[in-house]
Amino acid sequence: MWKKLSTNLLFYSQNFYDTTIYKDRNFIKQLYFYYRNKGFKNIIFTQIINIIISIFLFTLISFLFNSVEYVDLFKINNYTKLTQLVKMKSLFKFNTFFICLFISFILFILTKILNLIELIHKYSKIQKYYNTNLEINDDELEYITWNNVVNKFEKYNNESIDIYKINSIILFNENYFNAIFDNNIIKINHLTNLMEWNIHYCILFKMFDTNDNSSLEVKKKNIYLRLRVISIINFIFMPFILVFILFYNIFNYGEEFYNKPTLLTSRIFTKKALWKYRYYNELPHDYENRINTIKNTANQYIKQFKNDYIISFSKLIVFVCSSFFIILIFLSIINDKILIYITLFNNKSILWLISILASLITIFKTSDVITNQPKYYMEEISKIIYIDEEFIDNSNKRETKNKFLYDYQYKIAIILKDIIYTILTPFRLWLLANNVENIANFIHSNISINDINSCKESEFTTEIFNDMLNDDCVTSKLTKSLENFNILYPEWYQYMINKINGNTNEIKINVI
Repeated sequence: MWKKLSTNLLFYSQNFYDTTIYKDRNFIKQLYFYYRNKGFKNIIFTQIINIIISIFLFTLISFLFNSVEYVDLFKINNYTKLTQLVKMKSLFKFNTFFICLFISFILFILTKILNLIELIHKYSKIQKYYNTNLEINDDELEYITWNNVVNKFEKYNNESIDIYKINSIILFNENYFNAIFDNNIIKINHLTNLMEWNIHYCILFKMFDTNDNSSLEVKKKNIYLRLRVISIINFIFMPFILVFILFYNIFNYGEEFYNKPTLLTSRIFTKKALWKYRYYNELPHDYENRINTIKNTANQYIKQFKNDYIISFSKLIVFVCSSFFIILIFLSIINDKILIYITLFNNKSILWLISILASLITIFKTSDVITNQPKYYMEEISKIIYIDEEFIDNSNKRETKNKFLYDYQYKIAIILKDIIYTILTPFRLWLLANNVENIANFIHSNISINDINSCKESEFTTEIFNDMLNDDCVTSKLTKSLENFNILYPEWYQYMINKINGNTNEIKINVI
């Protein structure tokens, strides 16, 4: 088994140093994956933690379903021992649903363990390559840039390496996926992690399967069949997937929302919007750094549009809650026993009421709104993400704001939508199979004839460089992608400009 795995990496082979450095995509992707996860220990430790979390979550779900006596729990009115409410003997009660859930979980954990073993074997060799060949220790990965890694890679192999080409290989599938959504080839209102994985697995992996040399028409039929089969598998396992997603979200976000009620009104970009605003050939860690800088500006833009009804209603809620809150706090100072021994409806204590009032005050308390500057903030946003000029010109209109809010939604709303659209995944995949002809033709027509078959939509061609130098050119996502690439890798950009101008010794044009 290990021999088979080893042949997937170029540097394991005997003739690695005699071949083109871009030949094996897996090697380059794993080199970057190792860098992004900051070393061998982090990769393995993260996988182990994920397995432990999965086991804990399954055990906890089993405990909540089988061991807790809810009838007795809801009737408690005096001191009660925990052993009277919890029956640990029933933890693994084998009813039909639990048997199916248990079998699915065991298969899932076995898959994760096998994947862990493979990762240990694979990335221990990557670690050796980093430490010995590139002379980069894992501790250095915390602060070293990807460009530095590629430079050391270039120096060690004594061969000129094109950083653009390296990144294109790493982001091969991502660039095609990006182009598909940019051109509205796949129409999806809300994208979930499960749907994204299914599209990659059923379509892109099949289109670019190196072991499949069949014609385009045959690939279309295979993709159609795979989509239908995977949709049925998703449908069969949906009850189990849904149980895990529900409980994971409750346990993962419940504590956050409880301790920070303001998170209920916090906003984040939807997964579909994250693909919309991602530039071509932009590595994940660079994109994360860029998109994280937009939050404050985006929130300020939204605040430019005040709703008098909501503001007035919020003030009313805050005033009423604050009044009761102050009274109860004052009474508790006089006699702290009031907090516990005075009960309200359903035996709820004053302390419970104070915590509810405090949460409502935090949620509904609004900050001052500075209006009449929407265009300024939208222009600031456009410096970070690609936005059409018309969008900026009309940034003061509520219609534009609503379009922006479609991408930048409440976090709690996205969580709820993720759950709903995860349930719909099998049906969406089934319908997506009807559009295979259009999807496959688009991907095939965008395969560039070069040694890495990169996506035409993502290529930094000579024409794009000329557009960059032309002040009258129409700004597009591709030109913005090149601008961003230039910021990250200025030496590469200077070299390309000189190459286009036929001078590799002297810089003729200033970098943007």
